[in-house]
Amino acid sequence: MEHAIAPIRRFTALYDGKVLLFKQLPAARALVKHVQDLLEGEFVDPPTAHKRDHDFVIRTESICQRFSSDATATQLWEDVILQASGVEKHDLYWDKYKLRVQTTANNAQQWDRLSLMGKNPTKSELPMHRDTWGSNCAAQINWWMPIYPICENRTLQLFPDFFRCPIENTSSEWKVKQFSSWRDRVLENKELGLGSTDADEYPSLPVATTAGGEHAETHSKPLPIVIECGDVVAFSAAHLHGTVPNTTDLNRFSTEVRTLYMPDVNAGRGAPNVDGKPGGKAMLHWFHCLEQRKGGCV
Repeated sequence: MEHAIAPIRRFTALYDGKVLLFKQLPAARALVKHVQDLLEGEFVDPPTAHKRDHDFVIRTESICQRFSSDATATQLWEDVILQASGVEKHDLYWDKYKLRVQTTANNAQQWDRLSLMGKNPTKSELPMHRDTWGSNCAAQINWWMPIYPICENRTLQLFPDFFRCPIENTSSEWKVKQFSSWRDRVLENKELGLGSTDADEYPSLPVATTAGGEHAETHSKPLPIVIECGDVVAFSAAHLHGTVPNTTDLNRFSTEVRTLYMPDVNAGRGAPNVDGKPGGKAMLHWFHCLEQRKGGCV
């Protein structure tokens, strides 16, 4: 992971697989403080709240939903991206920023996956994948930061050795329309008080197959992202990455967003596609110009 001195004016290093760390950006520190204030307005100590509050899951879901359209968070995330990238606002597009929660292993069963994979999924427990398997956007960049201190057993991890190496995955089988249809049906059933069975589930994203994941874990050294609150990490969406199982007794809170630098999109620049078979067009409609201020709005 390389320390990046803001601003960077080109994303070439990211498309080449570099992982950039932006240390203590003023906007990032302000965003962390804002999110901490939101969480601590609900819980005495959010990382340990599951030990005391029986309704921790429901209240946390509510906070994550409110955060997704929070005006202060929208402004601060915009400032973070502009401070780090140094490019013009009208050239940057982003998706909906999110506040995610990774619960402890002992508390994980309380989360209802079907309720969390809606328009603003909150649970941060994702298997090994490349975002580009689903978005088909070679220029997509992921930005991520923790809200409370993290450790190697409570974070996300990348597999840099496989940035240019293919692994077996489900991108040729996964269809965004089928996922959207399944998600809408689940949300409708939830409103009606109806449940769904595991047989009804559709994967929320293309992932490495069991064989592919085992191959990556055996033949590479993972890079757990352990950074300080106020730091921001940026990496290409083509990086193989996933969640480190939370074996601690603390919950992890983090926030993230994805961007596209449109001059690069229009010029065909981006990270290499070594194994993705998403088919169809790039999901550019998932992103909106920063000037339109839709990043955090539903």
